[in-house]
Amino acid sequence: MWAENIFHNPFTLSFTIFGKIMKTRFLSILVFVGLALGFFTCNKTILTTPTLLRVVNVYPGSTAQDMYLDGTLQTPSGIAYGLKDYNYSIQPGTYNFKIAPAGTTNYNTDDNIDFGAGKNYLMFLLHVGDTLQPEAAQVVLPTLGFDTSGIRFFDFIPNSKALDIAFHAESYYNTNVFYFDTTYKVYTNRYYNDQYTLPTYKNFYRLPAGQYNFKMRYAGTTKAVDSMELSLAPGKSYTIYARGFMDSSAVPAVIIDTIVH
Repeated sequence: MWAENIFHNPFTLSFTIFGKIMKTRFLSILVFVGLALGFFTCNKTILTTPTLLRVVNVYPGSTAQDMYLDGTLQTPSGIAYGLKDYNYSIQPGTYNFKIAPAGTTNYNTDDNIDFGAGKNYLMFLLHVGDTLQPEAAQVVLPTLGFDTSGIRFFDFIPNSKALDIAFHAESYYNTNVFYFDTTYKVYTNRYYNDQYTLPTYKNFYRLPAGQYNFKMRYAGTTKAVDSMELSLAPGKSYTIYARGFMDSSAVPAVIIDTIVH
């Protein structure tokens, strides 16, 4: 009967074969899509750009601090005051973040912090009241030319008086010309952790690359608090910050420090 049906309807066999071929192809497509989805799901940590986090302890006189992300200790030896080389590459996402004196679980802070993919964060451990608190912010680097650098300044002196800041150019090169002995960038009336309430201070400002004398004075005077020689390399950005106590008898004393980005 089947042979007779084929004979009387010659399209039946070809349609049956065509249907089997299409069914096989459809199943192959489903298998491929399933494998692809499985690959992307299982390998999201490979395909996701990691987040970079640097933590700096600027709380003068503090003991070393342990850092926990989602309950996992990240700093077995603790983050000592003044150290700035604790760099971490982590997967983006929201983390429970805790800080405690090294070797203890007496947490100073217990917060949830979101870290975006492919971004660079700088976190300072600060003196707030009588406690240590973290402040994290994304580092947004400026677009720089072949002969320019980026700079910004933070005041982390807990007993700081208002400060004036000047970048005094000893020599720098810009557009085929050398410049000497020029005060190039000035901040006025800066105070402790003021970038928290005035976020524009987190921005980098462009300066010609070169040799500078960084001057920190009491606001409205020529009386120096501290100064340092500063070499700005082309294409690099710098976070310059002051830490310690301003009173000459206090320990630790004021120090100017830098982080190169």
